[in-house]
Amino acid sequence: MYFEYGAQETEYLARKDKRLGAAIEQIGHIDRAVDGDLFSSVVHQIVGQQISTKAQETIWQRMQQTLGTVDAGHILAAGVPELQKLGITARRSISQTSPGRCRQGSAASRRSGRCRTRRSSGC
Repeated sequence: MYFEYGAQETEYLARKDKRLGAAIEQIGHIDRAVDGDLFSSVVHQIVGQQISTKAQETIWQRMQQTLGTVDAGHILAAGVPELQKLGITARRSISQTSPGRCRQGSAASRRSGRCRTRRSSGC
């Protein structure tokens, strides 16, 4: 699945910023892969904020292989020790599985309904 955009969007951006417009003209259309599930995307980005791209790819593959579906239920079921085995730091593992204030990536908050997103991923 790729982020969908076309001429209307790129023309708008080019009108708003001449430098960006020049870059768009030089680079052309980019097929940007996206995850269709909002919660899974948030978890993926949290992993990516902390580590290099190569390490992120490795950990993300491990998460997908081990958890199957990366959603609040599977993260909570895995628990902190399993997430750490996959390469997630202790602090990030705990923030993913701990209830509390609504924050991006808090599986427990998402699962309990304290944290809502516009698009539900079925949690």
